[in-house]
Amino acid sequence: MKKTTLFLLLTIVLTSAKAQNATRTFRPFKLDFALGYGLPLGSDMTSSRILALEPKYSPNDHITIGLRLLDLNGIHPAYFSGWFDVMSSITLTTDYFFNVNRVRPFVGLGAGAFWVPTNTPTSSSSSSNTYGATSFGVTPRGGIEVGHFRAAVELNLIRKAQGVNFSYIGIKAGFFLWGKRKEVTNHTSE
Repeated sequence: MKKTTLFLLLTIVLTSAKAQNATRTFRPFKLDFALGYGLPLGSDMTSSRILALEPKYSPNDHITIGLRLLDLNGIHPAYFSGWFDVMSSITLTTDYFFNVNRVRPFVGLGAGAFWVPTNTPTSSSSSSNTYGATSFGVTPRGGIEVGHFRAAVELNLIRKAQGVNFSYIGIKAGFFLWGKRKEVTNHTSE
C-alpha cells in the first residue's frame, strides 16, 4: 500500500512538473553576473566596487530563488587613508517579476551571512586585518531585466560588527546566461 501511494504521488508530481514546464515562457535556470557601486549608509565606509555572481532557479515565470555570492571592495577611512579591504557575502535570494514581457521589472529580498573585516590598528600607517567576523544581513532590492541585461538597486542592511556599520546601498548592472525566453514553435498542419 505504501509503495503504491508513493508511486502515485511521484507520478502526479512528475506529470505536473512536465506540464508546467510546457507552459513556461522562460527557461528555469539562469546565472547572473553583475558589477556595481556600493554607497555606504554610515560614515564607517567609503564608496566601494561590487562584484556579484548569482545562480538562480525559477519554479515559475514570476519567481526566482537564488544564491548571491558578492564581494565588496572598499576603502575604510577609520585608520588611515587608502586602506583597502574586501567584504564578502552569501545570501539566499528571491525575486518576484511583475510580467513575462521583454522588459521585466522586479522586487526581491535576500538574507544571509556577510563576512566583514575587523581591523586593529598597529600604528598610524598600517593595520592588521582579521577576517572572520560574520554579521547577519537582509537585502531588499528592485530592478529591471531587459533581454539578458539586468540592473538593480539593493539596500544591504548588515548588523554592526565590532561597532562598525557596514550597511550600504548597491547599484548593480550586468547580464545573465541561460534563463532566456523559450523558442515558440508552431505545429500547424496543412
